[in-house]
Amino acid sequence: MAYLELEGFYWKLWLAGKGREISSAPVGIVKAGRLLDFSRPAPPEWRVGMPWSQARAGAPGAQRVEWAAIRHLPMEEFWKACSEVDPAVESFRPHSAFLGLGCHRKGEEVVARLAELVVPRLGHHLWAGLARGKFAARAVLLAYRGGAGEDRGISRKSSHTIVRLPEERQEEFLHELPLEWVWFLDEREKEILRRLGIFRLGEILAMDPVERRFWLGKRAEFFKALAEGIDPLPLRITYPPSRWERECEFDPPATSLVPLRARLEEWATSLASFLDEEGKGCRRLLLEAWGGEGRNWVAMREFSAPRGGCGMLRVVLAGLLEKMGVGAPVAGMRLRADCLEGRSADQLALWGTGHPRAGRRVPEDPSTLHPRLRRGVRATRRERLLEFWDPCRKRRVIS
Repeated sequence: MAYLELEGFYWKLWLAGKGREISSAPVGIVKAGRLLDFSRPAPPEWRVGMPWSQARAGAPGAQRVEWAAIRHLPMEEFWKACSEVDPAVESFRPHSAFLGLGCHRKGEEVVARLAELVVPRLGHHLWAGLARGKFAARAVLLAYRGGAGEDRGISRKSSHTIVRLPEERQEEFLHELPLEWVWFLDEREKEILRRLGIFRLGEILAMDPVERRFWLGKRAEFFKALAEGIDPLPLRITYPPSRWERECEFDPPATSLVPLRARLEEWATSLASFLDEEGKGCRRLLLEAWGGEGRNWVAMREFSAPRGGCGMLRVVLAGLLEKMGVGAPVAGMRLRADCLEGRSADQLALWGTGHPRAGRRVPEDPSTLHPRLRRGVRATRRERLLEFWDPCRKRRVIS
């Protein structure tokens, strides 16, 4: 398995969005006050993840570009290039991904082919960690780039660097791995383990099982397996992502928002039905419209969790249409829902959204309610369901 990181991806992305070269001053892409990426050449002390205030101190003339300025740009180019060399791609971040390498005996050849596709078009340098498991592939690369790795198994080229972890050394590597490179632990969990006297992954085995469960929770057995040299993380193929898309043309061009709203109502119903059948939700909606003389309008909405539901989609699409500020006439419109993911289990409804009885309120019959509810006490959801079928009375309440 391979873990890949493309250095300089966000800088190239921003530069392509600008459409022209800029001044020779170094440029830093900043997210949450820290360097996410930067231009090349750059001051030698600049490192990804360092505070911008520290980076700015060494280069007073540096230009700062906020993450918000590039987050709307297309970020699937690296994943797309990965899918051209291997069909098993798990997208991790816009500049990184995991490859399964199931049908390739030599991972170095796959990485070299990928480097030819992405360097220098999408980035400056491609880094790759190769190991038997997914966790180890990323951990060995992080350790090497952090200065804790060995020179054994390293292949350096002008366009890419490969760090290989031999299969016979994986158990030893995971057992001796410092907590700093255990990327599944957050900083709070690492600090807790350090206070307990644990500084390496293998030392988790010495913890009492009850204590290990108390501090690590549901992931206790997962980290125990890693400490024993077993990498249980599966590869989840997430690219190319499933998406839903609709497009329409208005002939003649629409001169008001009425036909646009009507079409969005249809699309909201169709998308809700599709998501319900697939058991998925979308995390991003992109609405585009275009008119004559090259006029275009675009609006996007992102969700923190997969969302669906006809009512919610109608409200969101109406908001996107208003946000676009569409001017007449409109020749066409397109809606795309992507980043489709499985939804978590929801409370079951009595009927589906498309059922004729869905949302219909049944008149209350006091004789069918529990005696305490006849005194005006608010009915709970359970009591409302008992209006339809009461197992204690062994009879149907409604037809």
